[in-house]
Amino acid sequence: MTTPSTEHPLVDQEVDTSAAPGMLEPAEDRRVLLRKRIGLVGGVVVAIIMYLILPADLEQPARVTAAIASLMALWWMTEAIPLAATALLPLVLFPILNVSTIDEVAPPYANPIIFLFMGGFLLALALQRWNLHRRIAQTEPAYRRFHDRHRIPQYVGLQHRHGRDDAAYRHLGSHPGGNRQ
Repeated sequence: MTTPSTEHPLVDQEVDTSAAPGMLEPAEDRRVLLRKRIGLVGGVVVAIIMYLILPADLEQPARVTAAIASLMALWWMTEAIPLAATALLPLVLFPILNVSTIDEVAPPYANPIIFLFMGGFLLALALQRWNLHRRIAQTEPAYRRFHDRHRIPQYVGLQHRHGRDDAAYRHLGSHPGGNRQ
């Protein structure tokens, strides 16, 4: 579908609106939406039940941690919200629910190994976005092309210089000393 551009009155060109990013992806299946909605509500219900079922002599931070863990587990299984957002729940909920302070919760998220993995994943996404992974897989390294081009004459020449039997090497190509039969 094309519509006339209304951004600038002097420009009378048509703009293609059919390729808008949101229009490229089909809508989610009804079963997927139902699963996500059930998971969203069910996760909160399971977390509350988990908190209430645990014994009262167990300290409050332990009960809240178990409830948040069950909430995260259900949201991960049903993908009720994106997985990255689910992984950040302890960072948000622990300080709010007085389980621990933000200074105690945040350092595991800032571990150097986490940043190393995150950098690798971002590079992988960039390679995939621009199809570089396919281009790299299809190209033949320059050193290999050079080596393959020069290997047979060098090999045959060395065999000839050292007095090896020429009959065993005839299938490799022309002999530097000429065709001998």
